[in-house]
Amino acid sequence: MAQNGDRIVFEPGTYCECAVWRASDLTIESPGRGATFEAPVCIGRGIFVLMGNNIKLKNLTFAGAKNRHRS
Repeated sequence: MAQNGDRIVFEPGTYCECAVWRASDLTIESPGRGATFEAPVCIGRGIFVLMGNNIKLKNLTFAGAKNRHRS
């Protein structure tokens, strides 16, 4: 579980998972060619659901997410 102020680094590649980020002041990144996330959505919202404040995403690609719930 991420804590406030953490730096999370994903190795380049393709990931088939979603995540809910509740901590604040995070940096979530990938070096080089970056990481791609192709996944179902978490809690009906998105591949990454950002609930904390001041979250930076660097060198990440998101693809293929579909939310089946429409309002």
